[in-house]
Amino acid sequence: MRSPLRSRASATASTNHPHAAMTSNTKSLICHPSRQAEASAPSALSCDAFPAVAISTLAHRAMLLLAAAGCLPAHAADPVTHPVPATVVAERIRALNPGTRVDSVTASQLPGLYEVVMGKNIAYVEPSGRYAVFGHVWDMQERRDLTTDRKAALDLVDVATLPRELAIRHVRGTGARTLYVFADPQCGYCKALEQTLAKMDDITVYTYVMPLLGAESRRLAGAIQCAPDPAAAWSELMLRAQLPGGVPVSASASAGIASCDAKVDAVARLAQSLGVSGTPTLVAADGRKSAGAMPAEQLTAWLAMAAPSAAGSPPAGTTAGAGTRATTKTVLR
Repeated sequence: MRSPLRSRASATASTNHPHAAMTSNTKSLICHPSRQAEASAPSALSCDAFPAVAISTLAHRAMLLLAAAGCLPAHAADPVTHPVPATVVAERIRALNPGTRVDSVTASQLPGLYEVVMGKNIAYVEPSGRYAVFGHVWDMQERRDLTTDRKAALDLVDVATLPRELAIRHVRGTGARTLYVFADPQCGYCKALEQTLAKMDDITVYTYVMPLLGAESRRLAGAIQCAPDPAAAWSELMLRAQLPGGVPVSASASAGIASCDAKVDAVARLAQSLGVSGTPTLVAADGRKSAGAMPAEQLTAWLAMAAPSAAGSPPAGTTAGAGTRATTKTVLR
């Protein structure tokens, strides 16, 4: 049986956000490999083990009613009374669900409710740990989606750990701004992004060639990595549709090709570790991620934004563009 935490979190993410319509339309533009079975491994957390008060579209209405009644604090920073220490609530949740991954439990902005982070999922529970609210929490005065802010903060990438030796580097103008891109050589949206980047000044782009669209993408990725000038080979392919010379027929053709394939494998592992499942995926210098291509004006504005804090700052990395996505499922362990 699927975990209510997983299913409700994914359901509400697209229904309660002010950009939900844009995100939904964007997903229809995402080119993707053949969809795999929707079924995923059963979670240790079952509906029987965790009878949750699951609220999706009603969550937003509930927040509106609470705000109107004056039950919510005027500012997120105002003191909020929580009757039980968060550590105690965490112990109760783990006792009720010993097989469930619980990364953190903290007092939320809502009186009496605690934020529970489980991987990329966020829920709000009352002190007993038995009942959970799924949905997005809004600050009605600041007009901010606090849950989206929090998820963006949790999803930040530590760019200092990104292995630049695996990337293809392009410097335009002064190279003052930095952008990291995960891209598939056959992805049409990646090619559109390359056209945009080619017209931008003062930017350094590190491209991680990620073969998401099957065997041909992998073959092209290996050929680009093995080219005398990988950066030039990438530009020729993505901007002018010129295939890199000497595309290998077999990954075992030579020790050199094997070494290039090792780079391709390393990029795939890196992408998986960062939760990158679609192309293009962009990472800003401050660690924000955005899935999909953007027009130049939108990309420029996104690069200039500030990263959200762990406590939840104004939305920074919530823009979705067009891109390629692999079908993945988050399984709570």
